Parts: sequence; C-alpha cells; structure tokens
Amino acid sequence: MKAKVFKYKSDGNTVVAPYMELEPYAENVYLSLSRKNEYGNEDDDCFHVVCRIENVYFSSGQYSRRFLKGEGCREEAATYCRNWIADTLQSAERGAFVNLISVRVFEALGLDTTPLVQAREEYKRIQEQKRREQKEKEAE
Repeated sequence: MKAKVFKYKSDGNTVVAPYMELEPYAENVYLSLSRKNEYGNEDDDCFHVVCRIENVYFSSGQYSRRFLKGEGCREEAATYCRNWIADTLQSAERGAFVNLISVRVFEALGLDTTPLVQAREEYKRIQEQKRREQKEKEAE
C-alpha cells in the first residue's frame, strides 16, 4: 500500500511527506525500503520503520533488515508506536529535545503543539546559553 509519510529529508532538518510504499510489520507499524545494500546483502538493506496513528504515518527511524528480524523487535515497535503520543509529551515535560517531525505529526493529528514547541524553544535557549558560557570560559 502507498501512504503519505512524514520523514526527514536527507539534510536531517527538513520534514517532508512523500508517498511511500509500505508493507505491514506489526500492529500499526510498517516498513518502507530506504536503500538496498550496494553489495546485494539483503540483511543489510535499510528500512524506514513507519508508525501509524489514526490516519497519520511517520518514520520513527531507519534500521537494517537484520535488526528488524531480531527477537521481540515487532512487539517493541508496536509498543513504541502505541505509546508515542504520551511518551512525546512526557519527553517535552522533562525538557528533552523535541524533534520537528513530532511537531508536524501532532499538527496532522489535530493535537495541541504548544507544549512541544515550547520544549523545543527552551531546549534551544539552554543549549545557546551553554555555548555562550563555554565561549566565555575559553576566552579567559
């Protein structure tokens, strides 16, 4: 099946939503081939692991076929996707960095992005403050 999937562009900073061919992997989890191994070793082919929440699809990372065949991997992926909204909100509350893709997914789901955007801004502010302090120490 094909679906529009939120993922990062190759620059790592831009969220795009191309249509991707998906194959079922676990409950509300799909795989999409990212790149084939250049030497033909299928175990080293790389796949996007795609979560589905309601009608929104997003890449949660890229993994090799070898890793995805691992024991318990399917259930772990299903649990990750099932708990993704709550885990993302908890991460924002803790002051962890919130990925831009998380903000885009919340928007697409019609959820309030305010806590995520605030957490991103606060994290950036703290990092910038640390950089300034480090520069001041180096200047002394």
